[in-house]
Amino acid sequence: MGETMPETKTKFLKRVERFLNANERMTTREANKLVRLLKDARNEITQAIKNVPLTEWQMYYLPQLREQLNERLVGLETRLVQQTTDSTKAMFEYSVNKADELSRAAGAIELPRVMVDPEVLEATQTLTGELIKTVPNNLRGRLGNRLALGLLEQKSAQQVAREMVEDFKLAAPQADRIARTELLRTQSLAQEKRFEQIVELDPAMKKAWKWSGKPGGRTGHAEAEATYMANPIPFDEPFMVAPVAGGRKEPLQFPRDPAGSPENTINCGCVHLLVRS
Repeated sequence: MGETMPETKTKFLKRVERFLNANERMTTREANKLVRLLKDARNEITQAIKNVPLTEWQMYYLPQLREQLNERLVGLETRLVQQTTDSTKAMFEYSVNKADELSRAAGAIELPRVMVDPEVLEATQTLTGELIKTVPNNLRGRLGNRLALGLLEQKSAQQVAREMVEDFKLAAPQADRIARTELLRTQSLAQEKRFEQIVELDPAMKKAWKWSGKPGGRTGHAEAEATYMANPIPFDEPFMVAPVAGGRKEPLQFPRDPAGSPENTINCGCVHLLVRS
């Protein structure tokens, strides 16, 4: 175990940019898996509605139709939770490895590979699973109402099925937003835990904030990069960050800190780094 020579600032920042781009690709890929599950469920449910026999397409059969709809949504919920569990694990392991790579590039002491507490992963998987359940739960209410109103207004099964497609169009962005935010939150938590291990043995390392640079990104986060890349802070101190440059700041231990406000954390693509001051 020994201290490594830090890369030049230009080389290190290029490495960080590649990391940010890889994050975007990975979160997009995993979020798209959830959207595909929604599309499959949409096709399954709308086709089932279209196939309801004319003799059963009446108010008398509404409870039975609701039950069939609910069964399919329960299946969707199970598939969504399983996919987010798998995606969260992949992101967690990837992020711990990247934490080591970036820290070595910044000149941190090279540490033996140490597993981050698996309870951290389990907690993030549980949280993300509960959040993704809101997608089928919201759909359950909307589709159920759509079905009842369609029967009351004597619409055809085909017309109700077409209208249900619109409800799924609203659900897709919600699933995408949850996936992106929570996968990147998992990344921050995984890196934070690994950074703790590194700083414990190499207390000279400090932390800095790197803005994602995404179009339309938070100007307050760009401001945080300007502040903390120039003046890194001790690892145990919080960053003071505002959603908008010049706005009211709040303490964040890392990007997407669960203690932060939605305005400062949802869809945030920033990362925190260890640097040798």
